[in-house]
Amino acid sequence: MVSSAPPVIAARPPRWPFALLAVLLLAALWMFDTHQPAAWPDAATPWFGQVRALSPATWALDRLNAHASLAPDVPLGSALVLLATALCSLATLLAIDVPAALAIAVVLGLAATRSLWSTASPGHDALPVAVVAFAVAALARPMGLLTETLPALASIALSPPAAWLALPASLASRSSALRRVALAIGVAIVAIGAQLHLLHGTWTQIWCLAPAMWGSAIGEVLRPGLSADASAWMAIRQSAAVFAGDVHLFGIAVAAFGLTYELPRTHGLRGPTVAACAVALIAVATGLLPPAFAAALLLPWWAPWFGLGLTGLVRLAGHREPRLAMALALALAAFLPPLRHATVVPGPWRSGMPATTRSVSETWHGRLVASDDAALTRRLRLVGGTTVPADARTLAACVASGRDVFAIGSMVDRVQQLGHRVIERPLRPSLAAVIQDLRANQLIALAIAPGAISWAGPAGLTALARLGVGRGTPATTSIGVIARTGHGGDVRTGRHGIDLTWQEGDVLAGRQLLAPLSVAAHDDDTSVDSTPTRLATGRQAAIAIFDRGQDVVLRGVGSATPGLPVALTNQADWRHALVRDQPRCVDASTTWTALPASMARLSVPVAGATLTNPAIVLLGSDARSQIAIDGRPIDPLWKPSPVTVFDRQSPADAARLRDTQRQDEMSDGQPLRGRWISRIEVRPRNAYAVRASITPGVVPASWLVRLASSGSRPANTAVCDIVAGERMLAGQSGVVDDDTVREIAVVVGHGWHLPERVSNSVFQWSASPTATATFVLERPTAVVLALDATSASTPAGPQAVSVRVNDHQVSADWPGADRATIPVEALRAGTNTITLSVPQTVQPGHDTRTLGVLVRQLRVITPEAR
Repeated sequence: MVSSAPPVIAARPPRWPFALLAVLLLAALWMFDTHQPAAWPDAATPWFGQVRALSPATWALDRLNAHASLAPDVPLGSALVLLATALCSLATLLAIDVPAALAIAVVLGLAATRSLWSTASPGHDALPVAVVAFAVAALARPMGLLTETLPALASIALSPPAAWLALPASLASRSSALRRVALAIGVAIVAIGAQLHLLHGTWTQIWCLAPAMWGSAIGEVLRPGLSADASAWMAIRQSAAVFAGDVHLFGIAVAAFGLTYELPRTHGLRGPTVAACAVALIAVATGLLPPAFAAALLLPWWAPWFGLGLTGLVRLAGHREPRLAMALALALAAFLPPLRHATVVPGPWRSGMPATTRSVSETWHGRLVASDDAALTRRLRLVGGTTVPADARTLAACVASGRDVFAIGSMVDRVQQLGHRVIERPLRPSLAAVIQDLRANQLIALAIAPGAISWAGPAGLTALARLGVGRGTPATTSIGVIARTGHGGDVRTGRHGIDLTWQEGDVLAGRQLLAPLSVAAHDDDTSVDSTPTRLATGRQAAIAIFDRGQDVVLRGVGSATPGLPVALTNQADWRHALVRDQPRCVDASTTWTALPASMARLSVPVAGATLTNPAIVLLGSDARSQIAIDGRPIDPLWKPSPVTVFDRQSPADAARLRDTQRQDEMSDGQPLRGRWISRIEVRPRNAYAVRASITPGVVPASWLVRLASSGSRPANTAVCDIVAGERMLAGQSGVVDDDTVREIAVVVGHGWHLPERVSNSVFQWSASPTATATFVLERPTAVVLALDATSASTPAGPQAVSVRVNDHQVSADWPGADRATIPVEALRAGTNTITLSVPQTVQPGHDTRTLGVLVRQLRVITPEAR
């Protein structure tokens, strides 16, 4: 009996004669391309994030994540979803005859892409991508009726929005066309119904919203793509940028190369893949899916063809050296994605901190926390917080209801840009919570004064034991710690004080210090310094925590109250504020819109704005403006310059202004008052910014605005008045001390140049004889004004600096660096104004600016902690 080997089915050669050369060139470009991808577009509606975060599937996943983790930044639930996604893609690759080693390498590279690897962290997950990956795997290994129904059921149960890119797999069955169309319509209707049911349940959980009004947010959930509302083309570009950032042009080219191969096992996959790309394009362009969301859902459709393309390259290039060709393919598939995305790690420490979040959750008990981020919503829900979407209408309704609404971290800027006033309040987690959140190999510097350890309590002593401080340490001793968690370091205790100093380059627990570090703990005096910078100093305790790159991520001082709480007042990720007042906004469009002159600072939508099509703002003022966009000085390297200033009293400037207005299609009847006219071109500093803030630095006389694109949603059309300006002196810079705990935010009013930094010192000049700054009080109370200010010298000598708070004269000749108590009678609830005046400004020969008062410190401090 003669046996014969089964026939070998050879792949047809590629249809493109130069495809191999093009792919190899792109591979070379990829190997030399080390830049990190741009940030994700923040282009989803807040209600979409809220509904996704509160679905039953994510609730179950979050409960698992909260109780089990593989590593501090990798919870078990999210890791299992990532694993399931990888296994589904692996099954697809093996089903289309990609060699096992290469299939595993492709899956590893897929899991390392930004859209997937970043989901393996608290508050994130790859559930929608896993649903699509399962649908593609079911298509690659047909199972009859199950191929049609299982992906549809998984979409509806786990992630209804993912149904749009799971449908092409369900529709590729061999059943009749009528049955497939009926199935598609049925799945779409059920998925939409599931989203509406989740929206209704989420809406009714927020007690400040009228139950009958829940339908007003339907469009925000079913059409969550904000970019498409402004420009369909912009939304497509954003989605393409995210996808290319994940897989690079090389990955796209290899997948396209794979599509040119005809294999029996891929015959039923090619059509649905093309259909999925078309569906994604339509969904993004019409706003049915946010750009980044759609780009992530395309990854499971891309992976099989990328693996097949690499297989084809190995066959074509590996006739003489097949092992070398396979090794190169394995390296390209598995190693380059994680190298390229090295800085995109899951769960940054500074945004996780679960123990700290639990410690401060009582602050929000019975209140609401504004959120436009699904991850933040989920983390706050786990500690009992109730979130409200930071949608303009929703947030305004909740603030108007009288309920306390809070904002935390980046949301403070967000609600300010929506036009609300914020009253900042410090968060005060216990020392135990802060130490508990330390990750492995994290650098910490801690000083505790004699006797202060008694305030730490049992939980604090347990936490300190992680750093090598014994539980039996006497309460009268001082403690100094410079250590790495899990690796030890320098831990000392003593009765008469502690001083520790390590120099740059010293090896601490197996790693070199990148900067000097010192700790001192004595009676009523603790400090943590990194010469020449003072980081923190306080009477009871001082702490500084560094990330793995030795950048400071937290610094604070402890208070003599139970738990030895650490006030998080100077950390951007832990800014905390009460949201107040109703916004003042004006709907604008692509035609010129006049704004009230009383708007002191603008929040302008920049959706659709580009270098050639910016949003344009015209400011009229009686004094020359000092424009800042997003709190930063104008970049002189921008071409063309985003700000042009015209002096109407100059004939040449007046003629140029008229020419510019004709080019901007501005009619002669548009009101524009003021001697100085500033033309401001507003466009995002990155491709995905939603809004830009404009600080004029002067009292406006008139405003005109023309948006780059129009839309139907307030997020893309509402120009709002930002009640408070930028923080004086770039915020709370410099040392953190006991006064920081009680400090009230002071923001720029009018008449200031931008802050300047020399070494570690920040200072700020006034630009006019009278300059103002403001602060907000919830109720009238006496405060301390800490001010270090001197005047610019004139030829006649120094000038007197006059200081007023509201109508109260504090000093007619401020002595320089001093403090003064402002009586309660001089203050009021709401906005209070600090006015600094000098007789005249000067213009030094080496400076083109006019200078009035030099301020090195301007702080308002309550006499007692609030």
